[in-house]
Amino acid sequence: MLKRAGIVLVSLFALGAMALVGLFLAGRRRDAGVNEVTVEIARPPAQVFRWLSERDLAPKWVGGLAEVTPLEAGPLGVGLKERAVVVLGSKPMTLEVEVVGLEEDRRIRYQVTGLDQPPGFTQVVDFEVEPSETGARVRIFGRIRYHRRLLRLFEPLMTRRAQRKFEEDAHRLKALVEAEPAQAAAPPP
Repeated sequence: MLKRAGIVLVSLFALGAMALVGLFLAGRRRDAGVNEVTVEIARPPAQVFRWLSERDLAPKWVGGLAEVTPLEAGPLGVGLKERAVVVLGSKPMTLEVEVVGLEEDRRIRYQVTGLDQPPGFTQVVDFEVEPSETGARVRIFGRIRYHRRLLRLFEPLMTRRAQRKFEEDAHRLKALVEAEPAQAAAPPP
């Protein structure tokens, strides 16, 4: 009986060790920390871009986004910083969001840093909007980098969850933008 219990314990330990090794190796893959989703929205690109760039609209389509507070005054532009609170599960997480790239009505890039002590991650998220046959094609691309060893170990699991969130947010964005009346597209310059 004691021998059987010892075999069971050794087997469980071996399974746990194999799972940790598997997570470690999966975290070393080329696309570690990468999420991407593309969605077609039947509205003009400028109308879609407004939803990506106006802080008052973000909590409506970004799941878990409880609040966005500007850290400085001024129009949207490179260098603009905001503080955001996101609630995933039951725990709020404070983020610093900085605009690091902007092409009006076409592309916006944010750098998002987790501010929990010590900072756990940095993520760069690109939102690209281009004209399509039906209106606009939106591509959301994110690359996250975890700063803590334990977070890096569980990256494969967190990246899968983040991918689901990207997809849910993109579909919510599509539904909200398409619920608005279509605005006339601006004439080309």
